[in-house]
Amino acid sequence: MAFDTIDGAAFDVGNGDRVTPLSVSVEGLESAGKTYFTLMTMPLPVVHVNFSDREATPFLYEMSAERRARTKLYSFKAQTTQGWTRAEGAESLQELSGIAQKELADGRLKGGTFIIDSGSSWWEVVQEVYVAPLE
Repeated sequence: MAFDTIDGAAFDVGNGDRVTPLSVSVEGLESAGKTYFTLMTMPLPVVHVNFSDREATPFLYEMSAERRARTKLYSFKAQTTQGWTRAEGAESLQELSGIAQKELADGRLKGGTFIIDSGSSWWEVVQEVYVAPLE
């Protein structure tokens, strides 16, 4: 089995070519603190894409000025309290793709974190409308 070893003492942190954005998925019960954990502790800069019934904006009040300046929030919501429709799910995936392409282009998020924060009703409809390519 082959593996790489990186000696932290010899690692050149000034060489940003080796640093890639962190993508994180945090699972847990409602109100467990998943949004707080990701927004307040993940490496900067942070791009947070929210597909939930709750706003992430209140967390901006709890951030330091530096963290707030390096955080960007995107927020999507279902149009009714009944949850996401298939059309909304399909449109949200197209929008998510555009956001990812924009925010991850040209190494803008190098060393930072791209967060997808969603509720279960969004995941349910996404599974219905997205069919992964076979290749």
